[in-house]
Formats: sequence, structure tokens, C-alpha cells
Amino acid sequence: MAYYYWRRAKIFRVGAKGEKQILKHLKKYLPNQYRIFTNCRLNEKKCADEIDILVVGENGIFAIEVKNHNGFIRGSEEEDEWKQEKIGKHGRTYCNKMKNPIRQTKRHAHNIAQYLRSQGIRRQWVEGILVFSNPDASVFVKTTKTKVFTSSEDVENYILNYEPSIEFSRDDFKRTIKRLRMLC
Repeated sequence: MAYYYWRRAKIFRVGAKGEKQILKHLKKYLPNQYRIFTNCRLNEKKCADEIDILVVGENGIFAIEVKNHNGFIRGSEEEDEWKQEKIGKHGRTYCNKMKNPIRQTKRHAHNIAQYLRSQGIRRQWVEGILVFSNPDASVFVKTTKTKVFTSSEDVENYILNYEPSIEFSRDDFKRTIKRLRMLC
């Protein structure tokens, strides 16, 4: 039992390290007009979600899921599980399965959009982004809709250059910030 909790705590610490790395970069390099929220909790429809990082700018809302896995990671947007190949302490290669993190990313984006609509903010697209923060990760993912990155610089550039299909008014921006402060 103690090993189980020790292992869970270690996984949590490793994940938190990756989130801090991405967060630090975004805070440093995104202009001041962007608002950054962390660990936003949504309790919608009996489903508790925690979004790692939310970035709100006048060009959109970005729900960022951070994974700090290492090794060779393979999968596609449609698969239930992905494969992670790693090299162990004694030089052996072994394979783990992981739940498809794109599904989690999409759910977070969808739930934030629903929350904002429930708060009276007109329909606003929330862009889901998945980022693998570990420099020892080689990611081979087939995706057509969700953006998957392996560096904080790529996330930053994507956000700065994102062109929304729906105009985000200054009033909507202010109301969105106010409502998200209640979650984060």
C-alpha cells in the first residue's frame, strides 16, 4: 500500500515539474495582455476536471494539457491508448500503455467552453493544446485537429500567431477573465 502512494506522489511531482517549466516560459514570453491561469478545477456533470494551464488573450482561449513523459511516444487522435517505449535502468527496452491524452485535452477545452456559455459568455472557441514538456520525449502522434507540441517555444508561437475564426470582443475578454478567476 505504501509503495502505491509513494509511486502516485512521484508521478504527481514529475507532472508538476513539467507544468512549472511550461508555465514559467509562458509567463516570461507572452505579452502582458495575456492572462494565465493554472490548475483550474471544473466540476461539471459529475466529472471533475483540472486544466493544467489556461491562457486567455484577445485572440482566443487556450486550454493546455502538459505531460512530462519521456521515451518514444506513439499514437493517433483516434486511438484509446498510446504506447510509450522507455529504456530501463539496466538498458532494457520496455513498453507502457497510456490513455490517449488528446481525449483529455479535448474534454478540457469543451468543458471550459460549456462553463463560459453557462456564465452568459457568447459562444467562444477554446483551443486545446497538448504539450510534452520532457526533453527526453520523442513524440510521434497522428493528429489533424488537436495541436501537439514538444516545446514551450512552440506553444508560445502557436498562441501568439493564432487567428481566431470568432471575434473576441474586449467585453467578452473581461467577462471571461472574471469568470475564470472563480475557477482558478
